[in-house]
Amino acid sequence: GAAAPVAYRILNHVQDSLFARDVAELGAWRLNAGARWTRVDEKSYDPGSGALLADDAMNRVMPELGILRRLGPDASLYASYSEGLELGGLAPAGTNNAEAVMPDQIARQFELGAKRRFDGLLASVAAFRAWRPYAFIDPNNNYVQSGREIHTGIEAGAAGEAVPGVNVQASATYMRAVQAGTGTSAYNGATVPDVPDFSAALFADAALPFAPKAGIFAGWRFSSSKQVLPDGSVSVPGYQVVDAGLRWAFALDGERISLRFSVDNLFDVRYWRDVAQQYLFEGLSRSETLSASVDF
Repeated sequence: GAAAPVAYRILNHVQDSLFARDVAELGAWRLNAGARWTRVDEKSYDPGSGALLADDAMNRVMPELGILRRLGPDASLYASYSEGLELGGLAPAGTNNAEAVMPDQIARQFELGAKRRFDGLLASVAAFRAWRPYAFIDPNNNYVQSGREIHTGIEAGAAGEAVPGVNVQASATYMRAVQAGTGTSAYNGATVPDVPDFSAALFADAALPFAPKAGIFAGWRFSSSKQVLPDGSVSVPGYQVVDAGLRWAFALDGERISLRFSVDNLFDVRYWRDVAQQYLFEGLSRSETLSASVDF
C-alpha cells in the first residue's frame, strides 16, 4: 500500500519578554516611556526532510515613547514612536523555496496627531510613517526578505454620538506604501502589493424612536485599487461594500434577549478582498445572518 504521509515541523519559535512602562505628568504635558526586552530562540527546518536549517537567537530592546500636550479640556496634541517584533513571512506554495521561514523583523512607527471632542463625538487626525523589512517573491521565483516597505500617510476618524440616538464610527486613510532597497530596480519605488492608496469606512447605528430597544445599523467600506505584483504591472480595481441590519432587545421571563439580523454585502458586489503575487481572494458575496443572545 501507499506509504503514510509524513509531516515535519518547519518552525520552532520561543519568545520571552519583559517590559516596563511609566507615565509622568507636568501641568498640561504627559510623557509615556517604556521599553520591552525580548529574547527569541528560533529554529527552522527543511519542509521536505525535517533537517535543521537555521538556529537563531536574538536579544532586542524595543522602546515606546509618547508625549501629549493638552489644549484645554477637549483637545490635545501628541507624538509617539514605537518598535515591535514581528514573525518573518512564510514562502508561499509555488516558489522555489516554498515554506521557508524568513527571519524575524523589527517594525517601527512614528505618529503625530491631534484629538478633539465635540459634545459626544471624538474626532482625531494623525500623520504617520511606518517601516519594516520587506518580504516578496523576486524575479527568480524565490521568496526573499530584502530592503524595506515604507508606509507614509494621514488618517482621520470620528466616533461617538453624532446626534441624539445615532452613534457613528468613521475613518479615512490616505497612504503611500512603497518598496525600497529590494535589490530589484523594477520594484524600488513601486507600491507595495495589497495596500490601497485610499480607504474609508463608515458605520452608523440609530435607535428607532417608536421602539427604543430596537434599532437599525448600516456600514460602508471603500478601498481604492491595489497592486498585485511588486513591479506595479498588474492591479485590481477598487470597491465599495454596504452592510445593513436590524437589532432588537427585549425581556422574556426576566432574561434579556437580543436579536440581530444583518445583511453583509447588501448589493452583492463582486470584488477582490486581498491580493498577493500568486493569489487573489474574492470578497464574500451577499449573506444574511440571524443571531440571538441571552444575558443571564
